Amino acid sequence: MTHGHQSQHAELGKPPTGGGSGVRYSGRESWWVLFVPHTLNAMRKLQTDAGVIYCRDVVNGVAVDPLNPPGWCDPIRRPADEIALWRNRPYIVTDGDLFIVMCLYQASDEPRWCGQAGSVPDALKIARFI
Repeated sequence: MTHGHQSQHAELGKPPTGGGSGVRYSGRESWWVLFVPHTLNAMRKLQTDAGVIYCRDVVNGVAVDPLNPPGWCDPIRRPADEIALWRNRPYIVTDGDLFIVMCLYQASDEPRWCGQAGSVPDALKIARFI
């Protein structure tokens, strides 16, 4: 890592352009800024009215292992674009052999556990009722 230079995009919380050896990092960027440039092209896109969700897979309109799902946040401070992108939109997170269905209800402080299953088709059955 090269110190003393931070990409303008990293300061804005966006992945730096270019990727590869042409981008210098100061060490202060979040993990996804370092991760995204190298893997974004290999990920699937779920296009919504509010934006794009990058994830490992999309099955029947549900994101599986989204890259940057909503985390815990004071609902007053949750960004409007994050609410618009994730509100009432179930997603599946894999944890070993489990497929956990999560959803951000309204502008709540954290995504809620909605159920878990042993397969993606069974997890989709849970997600369908959200």
